[in-house]
Amino acid sequence: MRERDEVRGLTRRRVLGIGGALGLVAAAGLSTSAALARRPSVTGAELRSAVPLPPPFQVPLPIPPVLKPVGADRYEITQSE
Repeated sequence: MRERDEVRGLTRRRVLGIGGALGLVAAAGLSTSAALARRPSVTGAELRSAVPLPPPFQVPLPIPPVLKPVGADRYEITQSE
């Protein structure tokens, strides 16, 4: 069994080494991204729009009444416009 694993080039020692290397790379990447996230992200000045605001809603939002259950944990819902 040992000869077969070594012929393929995949030994337990090699798998553990690859796993450790991947862990170090992941830790370095996370610490780098955390350092970049702490930097202030100001990209420019805030500009006010020259376009006027749209008119507010003219018709209030219809809110349906609270339903009463038809049975145990059962509701019948019919919605129309």
